[in-house]
Amino acid sequence: MYGWRGASVANLDEFPHHFRRADRGRSRHADREHSRHADRGHDRNADSQHSREADAAHVADAPHGADAAPAAAAAAAAAAAPGAPAARYSLSENRRSGGRLLAFANDLAAPLRAMHEGVAALRPAPGEEQAGGLRCALLESHASEVAWVADSIAHLVRTGTAPGRIAVLCRAGRELFPDVHAALVARDVPVEVVGLSGLLHLPEIADLVATCEVLQDPTANAALVRLLTGPRWRIGARDLALLGRRARDLVRVAAGDGRQDKLEQAVAEADPTEIVSLADALESFLYPGQAGEPELPFSGEAAARFQRLAAEIRELRRVLAEPLMDVLHRVLTVTGLEVELAASPHALAARRRETLSAFLDVAAGFADLDGDPSLGAFLGFLRTAQEYDRGLDNNLPSGEDTVKVLTAHKSKGLEWDVVFVPGLVKGAFPSGTGRERWTSRPEVLPHALRGDAPSLPADPAWTSAGLKAFEAAMKEHAATEELRLGYVAFTRPRAQLHASGHWWGPSQKRPRGPSEFLTALREFAEARPGVGAGGSGVEIEHWAEPPAEGEQNPALDQSVEHAWPLPLDADAQAARRAAGVRVLAGPRGEESAAPETGEERRLVASWDRDLELLAKELRRARSRVREVPLPASLSASQLLRVAADPDGFARELARPVPRPPQPAARRGTRFHAWVESRLAVEPLLLLGEDELPGVDESGIEDERDLARLKDAFLRTEFAARTPYRVEEPFQLLLGGRVVRGRIDAVYRTESGFEVVDWKTNHRETADPLQLAVYRLAWAEREGLELHRVSAAFLYVRSGTVVRPEELPDRAGLEALLDTVTPNGERVRGAATGAS
Repeated sequence: MYGWRGASVANLDEFPHHFRRADRGRSRHADREHSRHADRGHDRNADSQHSREADAAHVADAPHGADAAPAAAAAAAAAAAPGAPAARYSLSENRRSGGRLLAFANDLAAPLRAMHEGVAALRPAPGEEQAGGLRCALLESHASEVAWVADSIAHLVRTGTAPGRIAVLCRAGRELFPDVHAALVARDVPVEVVGLSGLLHLPEIADLVATCEVLQDPTANAALVRLLTGPRWRIGARDLALLGRRARDLVRVAAGDGRQDKLEQAVAEADPTEIVSLADALESFLYPGQAGEPELPFSGEAAARFQRLAAEIRELRRVLAEPLMDVLHRVLTVTGLEVELAASPHALAARRRETLSAFLDVAAGFADLDGDPSLGAFLGFLRTAQEYDRGLDNNLPSGEDTVKVLTAHKSKGLEWDVVFVPGLVKGAFPSGTGRERWTSRPEVLPHALRGDAPSLPADPAWTSAGLKAFEAAMKEHAATEELRLGYVAFTRPRAQLHASGHWWGPSQKRPRGPSEFLTALREFAEARPGVGAGGSGVEIEHWAEPPAEGEQNPALDQSVEHAWPLPLDADAQAARRAAGVRVLAGPRGEESAAPETGEERRLVASWDRDLELLAKELRRARSRVREVPLPASLSASQLLRVAADPDGFARELARPVPRPPQPAARRGTRFHAWVESRLAVEPLLLLGEDELPGVDESGIEDERDLARLKDAFLRTEFAARTPYRVEEPFQLLLGGRVVRGRIDAVYRTESGFEVVDWKTNHRETADPLQLAVYRLAWAEREGLELHRVSAAFLYVRSGTVVRPEELPDRAGLEALLDTVTPNGERVRGAATGAS
């Protein structure tokens, strides 16, 4: 039902009319009994928040636009339908959140319930009315709020709360994600940022994306500046300014005479040769002393770094045509980013390698509309995800024991014991930015064309008053959506909700102050007795006074000095040097301390796996002989090639190439089919060349030659005999490999059986090994001793029958495979069978 119409607010309100009862005579008593049993049978561990599917007031996270047809049209059709409207039942018991948490959420959602018919407030489980705690604070500044959140989480972790039971929900990630993440890492609290929009704000991901942008777009100056001023290249202000001057000198634009038509200027596209490109200036260092190049006083160290970076970019651009994942892994290898992340301080808490792996997972699952996941399309996808904070990915939090930092939108359907909701300030949460209006943005779909049009403001009258009324309606609609989002965030915790805000933002000139949500929480706390003593379970920990009139933002007055270029990380550098000295000194026999935590054990195990793989890769690179593993399944033709030329067969496996068409092989298959039909057995099915060993060397030149072979076969002794089997398939387990093939014919003899293989080539030089395999397969299939099965080649052209003597047995054939199998590895067992 939901898949057809979609669980939007408008649809849920109209469901009783869209889906009328078929049985009009059903009693009200039966309806009440059904409702009572539905509530009683509700699973205690279920998240009652899925009442959003039954109660429109709780559809905080219901997607819009999922309707298959406009609800208005459906309602009109339902009006003429027989039967009474369907009964409405509410799953209104929430067994996750405590009573205090639900009481606050219900107070907050009262306007939502008033908008919809038959919606009741959620009630807690019996006995949980006084469960749950709320804690709020209003801090002086954004920095102090982040510190309050981080200190509170660190205290919870130190006192026994598992990090995986804590979450931080933000309205948007641009401002809070990097700061909260850095604050928790500094306190050695393991933290995980969930969602692509949050990952893009972390420094390690930003550096990787910046490198990719420089590779894809030579004019991506901002991304290149990030790399140049970062901790790896550490270019100073003077050399960076000189690089910009060289970039401008490389652009040769003729000065205009000022009389060009303004309209022509407005519609003219930019010439790529006229765009200042730092990447072009960087590449000029690969060709020092060019004619006409101005001499600029770069420092020697900067010039050397520019040259190294330019060579690195040129090398990486050569692989842009490769698949996306190959390009990203190549960037990581060349830049050494992954190694740096593993060696950085607080590596366990920051989970930088895990963060990088999460980003690579997003890249691995990316495909653009054309199905070609190129680097350019992926970068466009990332820019869109960064612009819209909800993100375009569907990643869920991992099962690792880490504090989860994510947006409120992504928290829908999830729950934790403790939830922090920071950033409850005016204009942020609830957001003061309304939904984009289609009347002013041509890329926005008009409401009349959307499936959820009944839940959106109606189209305006095209007058000044009408457009103003439409703008006000859109703001009211956005406020309702923000209220639903707040309801989602405040009903995620099982036990504790921590909410906070601040007065001064990091860069705002005007104070922000508490939002409606934080003010409502304070009023909820003040209305409960025992505030501050813990009696009500609601605590106002701190509430800063508003700034004085005309007071300036202290963050803007503080002069913070930053070293440029960025200094080396002394701790990380010392740790790497100590590790290098220890490696160069070699093993000394002492045992290192065993890992203590599960996270450390997993890290050490990952190091062991990496070292093993690196050692194998190094051995392969230094080896002059490449070992090619023998396939687990071989055809009889392949087995013959293994015996005749193992090196040539290994080259075929290592570098397979298409085989040219072979008309002679097709005529050989036709000859086998003719023999089979001539001997009055079932016709030969379409077979591949490997199924009939020797057909590719049949030597049948043309149709006349094929006719001569047929006449020659009729003169042989086997033409008049009735075979026991023709073209009999077999599978033989030999030396741990499955050998498969087909026996041309099997005849009964006085002592048992004889297997026969037809040969149509001119040279009578067939390999007896083929008959040895056929003989062994048939003997083991029939349960006979090997000496009771003979084998023969029939050279059809001459009528010669060759019965080789002393054919190898099972041990001899397995010894042949052992000589070409690395380390003599074999699979136990010697069962055979035919199919």
